Amino acid sequence: MSASGSTHEISDRIAVFLETGEIQKLLRKTKSSTTKTVQNELSLEMVITENHRCSQSVRTFFISRFLRD
Repeated sequence: MSASGSTHEISDRIAVFLETGEIQKLLRKTKSSTTKTVQNELSLEMVITENHRCSQSVRTFFISRFLRD
């Protein structure tokens, strides 16, 4: 039995196993395509959205702008 998932998901799988003896497979969640939108050019005027990911390019941008020697 997989130990992956939220506490609620694991509890549900354990309950099914105890009641039926059946081991449920872990359901894989698919990533939405909106999170894969890549911004080629970063600027200080950009608005950070809910689906923002702090990628290496974003970290490099902030380091170059704010941690100059």
